[in-house]
Amino acid sequence: MKRIELILQTLRALPAGQSLTASQLGERLGFSRANVSGDLNRLCEEGLTVKSGRKPVGYLAVRSRTKLGLREDSLDDFIGNFPSLVQCGELAKAAVLYPPHGINMLLIGETGVGKSTFASRIHRFALSQERMVAGTVLVTFNCADYANNPQLLTGLLFGAVKGAYTGADHDKPGLIERADGGMLFLDEVHRLPPEGQEMLFTYIDRGVFRRLGETAGERKARVLLICATTEDPQSALLRTFVRRIPMVIRIPSLFELSLDERATLINGFFTEEARRLDAKIQVSVNSIRALLGYACPGNIGQLRSDIQLLCAMAYSRFVSHEKDFIGIDSFSLPHHIRNGFFSEHNRREIWNRVPGLGLGYIVFTREGPDVPDRESSSAPSDIYQMIEQQTRDMRRVGLKEEEIRVGLNTVVERYYKNLTESAADLVNFKEIERLVGPEIIATVDRMLCLAPERFTERSSEQFSERFSSIPGVNIRWALAIHLYKAIGRMRRHQEIVNPRLEEIKTQYPRQFEAALSCLNIIRQDFGIAFPEDEAGFIAFFLDPQLLRTEKAPLVRIVVVAHGNGTASGMAQAANELTGTEIAVGFDMPLQENPGTTYQAIRKYCAALSDVREVFLLVDMGSLVDFAPNLSRDLGIRTDCCVLASTLHVLEASRKALLGYPLRRVAEDVRNIAGLALGEGQPARQTSGSALYLLTVCSTGEGNATMLKKLLEEKLDLKDGLCEIIALQITDPKTFSAETDRIARKGRIIAVAGPFDTGLPVLHLSVQDVFDDQHGNGSAMEKIQEIINLESLFQHITPAITPMLDSFDVPDAPGGERITQDIRRLIERLGNLLQMEVDEKMTVGIFCHIAFMLNRLKKGQLTAPFPGKEGFLEKYPGVIDHASRECRNLGIDYGVVIPQDEICYIAAFFTRENIM
Repeated sequence: MKRIELILQTLRALPAGQSLTASQLGERLGFSRANVSGDLNRLCEEGLTVKSGRKPVGYLAVRSRTKLGLREDSLDDFIGNFPSLVQCGELAKAAVLYPPHGINMLLIGETGVGKSTFASRIHRFALSQERMVAGTVLVTFNCADYANNPQLLTGLLFGAVKGAYTGADHDKPGLIERADGGMLFLDEVHRLPPEGQEMLFTYIDRGVFRRLGETAGERKARVLLICATTEDPQSALLRTFVRRIPMVIRIPSLFELSLDERATLINGFFTEEARRLDAKIQVSVNSIRALLGYACPGNIGQLRSDIQLLCAMAYSRFVSHEKDFIGIDSFSLPHHIRNGFFSEHNRREIWNRVPGLGLGYIVFTREGPDVPDRESSSAPSDIYQMIEQQTRDMRRVGLKEEEIRVGLNTVVERYYKNLTESAADLVNFKEIERLVGPEIIATVDRMLCLAPERFTERSSEQFSERFSSIPGVNIRWALAIHLYKAIGRMRRHQEIVNPRLEEIKTQYPRQFEAALSCLNIIRQDFGIAFPEDEAGFIAFFLDPQLLRTEKAPLVRIVVVAHGNGTASGMAQAANELTGTEIAVGFDMPLQENPGTTYQAIRKYCAALSDVREVFLLVDMGSLVDFAPNLSRDLGIRTDCCVLASTLHVLEASRKALLGYPLRRVAEDVRNIAGLALGEGQPARQTSGSALYLLTVCSTGEGNATMLKKLLEEKLDLKDGLCEIIALQITDPKTFSAETDRIARKGRIIAVAGPFDTGLPVLHLSVQDVFDDQHGNGSAMEKIQEIINLESLFQHITPAITPMLDSFDVPDAPGGERITQDIRRLIERLGNLLQMEVDEKMTVGIFCHIAFMLNRLKKGQLTAPFPGKEGFLEKYPGVIDHASRECRNLGIDYGVVIPQDEICYIAAFFTRENIM
């Protein structure tokens, strides 16, 4: 009898309710505690034992199907959290239940998708259905371990008699016999050589076999086979073998699972580690977001391993007293996981679904995730905390301001939906009245009575009937909760900012006017003067149909790009993010005549009976003629944008859905990062931003020219942003005059040549230029980083400056001044603190400071820096340098930068977790 079977038998022999620890079992049976513990964990996974109590943990044998939880739907319990596995589960159940003894199965899936786990669940289901002998365990075998030794493989599968091979000093049963009456799981079955596959034919066909070395008689066994492979069975297995396994089940990869399914896995793995460590694990919300978004080629297996690694690192910091809790924050994530912040796949859904609005972390216990309450659970999170937290989270991981703005729009939409549904779900509206007080309820009633008088032709009764008839909407109670939160915020002297204020003013002027009148009612009743941003929030409560009615867009979005799947992929991504079908993509094969593509677009546009404006996004300038041709042929208004990306398509779709006219859609899309150009529209140039790299020699321009050609081949000069100039140094005065002339036109970033010119820039030796092995930190790498960063800022500056509405920077030069001032501050702080500030960090700090200055110019308040006193004590040197630089910047722009803001800036350079 095997050790695991003996352990299970011993536990079953105990009196009811009595348990044994791993150590006690080891002493009783003469096995090591480590081996016994491993077997007990396996028995728990199989559902044959359960744990009892805390450390030392005892183990009980499961004596009935009720205690085990092996109900008829035990497999359904497993796939209930994973809708993507429903079909897999149905196929597996059909295979188990097929008379008389089930049919063999082949599981196909990438490495790490969970084939072994799924096989274990199939085994549990078969036990629950009494389709196999009670108490049998799932016997597993990895075929790769013995793929090159057919004789040993035969002995392991079918057993061997004494003397069958060297070392066979007694009869040995094989895996088939051990699994008799149960299941045998053959993992990596494609590693079985053809001889090994053929060995199974007779058994699969007739249910009989012989041990290795056995010549007379046949043995019988009833075993259900579950095989698993990562390969295509048609090419990796014998066709005669595949024919004998009729049930093929494909397990989806981690990438194919939904975001909710991936979140379930993450929660489960952290919960497992909390049980293993017998302690709480605190995980930042941003860390959860990164885990949801990062590329995980190893599938579920890699996800589990990565989470175990994160927990191990956090536990190490805990036991070494670096931290007084087991905590995982975004700064401690490995690089490949941090990249999840910047993943285009599901980005918007990730930022919208993860909890933590007003929270910075999730606590995992042995029972599962436990999100701490910051306020009474009777009231949903307020819109202000949601906006602040989402903005802070997005900026912390370096997302662009345009992406943040798109994300904040969805925060507002989700807030109204959640709040009205929360009010509908409360059992007794008296609970809300007790929470907010009768005064707020009375004020809300006055506001709702005012609304129909201001912008509808209905009476108050008709208006009330109108919003009360909308399923799931309880406007009176939802508005009461919102107002309760808003008043509390004003009394705490916290600012109120509405990211959609201008859109609401433009799109819903009557509702906004009524909301302003409501602010007067609030001021009369409570003596509190709200900013007009609050009117933007109230407007949606006053006319709930705005949240329910889908208006036909005035503009239709058409994407045209060369290559298979390019245009359609961008259009599909935008449609999924907006939940509509407003964008359509036309993929243009490289060999296809543009006229053929144009006719397809023309046919599509002609069929749009309700649309008179079309906005085209194309990937090449040769396609811009499509727009005027459509206007000529169909009599519709068109516009065009070149250099389309998913972000451009998404912004165009969003603006069109908001009802913006074609002109406004086109303008807003072209303003994104300054990338897109319309027909006849010149590219923007930022004055004084040209870069120059000098190649020099003293013996003639030949060597300098050769170095120039080499550098042009090795560097990405960003379409002429950086120019390489070859110079001959024959006279110091002439060389100095020439470099001064070049410096007036732009910025000299480096000099390449056989000697140092004395210019205060990077110097490349001739060896640096010829050396192809450029590692991190090399001179060539640094030059490329400078070029990349300058290119990035040429796109950022025209995109951000229109948003800085407190400054007079309508044109590029004004925006360039702010950009250069902030970049100089970042560079000086990096030098003072002796830090390398990389591209992502520079962009993140720049965006933060630019919008900070804008807020301060408006007189808006700063969010308190969490743990400020401790932070000031921990980093006095960083604070001193940051304070000095911020004081000078504040003088230049007429603002006083408060200490909380200085701490936020300093946190970038300390990489301190402030969530």
